[in-house]
Amino acid sequence: MISLAIIFALAAAFFNALASVLQRRAGKEAPPDSLFTAKLLSYLLTHPIWIAGILCQVVAFVFEAAALSKGQLSLVEPIMTVDLLFLLAILYFEYHVPLGTREWSGAVAIILGLSGFLLAANPGGGTEMFHPGAWIVSGSLIALIVLVSVFTARHLGKISRAALLGFVAGSGFALTGAFTKLAVIRLSEGIPAFLTGWQVYALLLVGVSSVLLVQNAYSSGPLSASQPAMMTAASLGAVILGIVLFGDVLRHTKITLFFEALCGVILITGLVILAGSKTMLQDHSLAGEDIEYASDSPEK
Repeated sequence: MISLAIIFALAAAFFNALASVLQRRAGKEAPPDSLFTAKLLSYLLTHPIWIAGILCQVVAFVFEAAALSKGQLSLVEPIMTVDLLFLLAILYFEYHVPLGTREWSGAVAIILGLSGFLLAANPGGGTEMFHPGAWIVSGSLIALIVLVSVFTARHLGKISRAALLGFVAGSGFALTGAFTKLAVIRLSEGIPAFLTGWQVYALLLVGVSSVLLVQNAYSSGPLSASQPAMMTAASLGAVILGIVLFGDVLRHTKITLFFEALCGVILITGLVILAGSKTMLQDHSLAGEDIEYASDSPEK
């Protein structure tokens, strides 16, 4: 069962990477004054590349749901951080971009950090019991963080704005993963129960909101700002929500906690190294020209 969860999570990560490529290509060309407005969505809906990206994201969601039906939230979501490795592979094979020391070191750090964390934590346990209070508190807290962050992001420079929006989008994706697992549990009770339950509609609301947030992050600034923040928030948020909402159990001796923290730092460092590489930043299909995002001063 665990092996299937890993395979499905890796497939989800690949299609997430493909979706990111397509969505960034579309978002790069969006009018600057369309951020945080319906104008951005109306523009993207007429962009075939963005539509293709959304279709890839739907496929990724299907694989993610399949993975969550086989494994814990705290196992599946961290594995999906490897979408940045798939993104690098797409650049290499599709755009024939050479890989240097920075790209290889970032990739190795991600693999070592992720595998080390999973080996040390050994996520297990979990429960299908539903505790309304925990869900209400968790959802309300994330919603508050998103609202405050979106208001704050309007007054920040491009780099800071992209990082902040990437962080809140990642938090939204962590909550989306939690709702996905809850919806999968509901689906096991039958189609009528699934369609009449609130879980699927909460999933749609949070999922769509998270997609809009990440699209604003892509349109606000470079990949090096938004991607590490988004993936860190999504991974750590999923681990926390898995423990709080589903009763996932991680090893928590002093030694394993230290090793988990160390591997987490290695993983995040790898994400920052890889996302900030010139291979990522200089590809116009992903992030636009570097000079466009060289300044962090607020837009006039």
